[in-house]
Amino acid sequence: MKRIRSEWSRTAEERESFRRRVELCAGCPAEQAVFLDIETTGFSRLYDSVYLVGLLYERQGRIWLEQLLLSDIREEPELLLALQECLAPFSVMITYNGDAFDRPFLAQRASRLCVGALRQGESVDMLKRYRSYSAWFGWSSLKLKSLEGFLGVERRDEFDGGQLISVFREYSRTEDEGLERLLLLHNAEDVQNLPRLLQIEEFWREAQQSRVSAARLREDTIWFILDRPLPLTVEGHANGGTWSCEAGSCQAALTGSVTKASLRYYLPNYKDYYYIPAKEQIVHRSLADTIPRSERRAATQEHCWLPRNGCFWPGRPEDIPELHSYRQAARDKAVYYEISELQSWMAAQGEERLTQWFHRCWN
Repeated sequence: MKRIRSEWSRTAEERESFRRRVELCAGCPAEQAVFLDIETTGFSRLYDSVYLVGLLYERQGRIWLEQLLLSDIREEPELLLALQECLAPFSVMITYNGDAFDRPFLAQRASRLCVGALRQGESVDMLKRYRSYSAWFGWSSLKLKSLEGFLGVERRDEFDGGQLISVFREYSRTEDEGLERLLLLHNAEDVQNLPRLLQIEEFWREAQQSRVSAARLREDTIWFILDRPLPLTVEGHANGGTWSCEAGSCQAALTGSVTKASLRYYLPNYKDYYYIPAKEQIVHRSLADTIPRSERRAATQEHCWLPRNGCFWPGRPEDIPELHSYRQAARDKAVYYEISELQSWMAAQGEERLTQWFHRCWN
């Protein structure tokens, strides 16, 4: 078995970003967390083996990549014992799909080969966290390489884990240095890209914690002025609108489909009215004494509306309950706010109310 350790060279600013993101994600000092990724000969925890483990961690302000590679499958117990030693200083393990694959695979192999229980610490599985963000970001796939592509991360490695199984088998027979480089490169890029994925977590947390000092509607876009810059340039989708954010900017833009139409404001107190079918009119109960009972009946919500022509912003009834909400039909879930009324409302709101509205629109 080979144990290869090298420094992951980064600038002081990059090391600070690494430390900040790890602490944000793991909830502990960066030196207590380790990134982990494994390569195996298959998916069976009983019959397949782990042949390569990559670890990334910080020690005394420097970031290290450590890899444990088998030369022969019979060395797997040795690898697992070395991994026990490597994991001992850490209280948190950060993975991508580790709860479903890496952690149980390692635990089962350690048990089956009688090398003792692996102390894997608390788990942070980024795949589980990011699944809830996928609709907002519009991700069609949650594969590691898909998210790397989303962040613009380029890889030199051209293989996937399945393709490398045959490479490992040939390497274990020949110990060819070229094949060894292929195996190590794939695993190194997998584990080194895990901290980069934390940019997504950082972005989401910063957006969720942002306060809004002002909001302005220009044409079909609402610009929210935030109290902090967002760390990514991204486009997202929520509630029928499109969000645009630029890295380093304290603005978040929500673009919606402004509608120019004739819509209806349905009166909430429709039970206070009668409907006159012959005239297709409504009249308040307090004014209906002169109308024969045979000519009137209790109004329903469908009867009680006021027309409004203008330009409207799409929304949901719960978004801004202070404003009149317009619909095309009484039972429509989609509602609209008149642009001029919405602009006046935004101008009159303070930070607390605008922040609440921002987060409601965002989610």
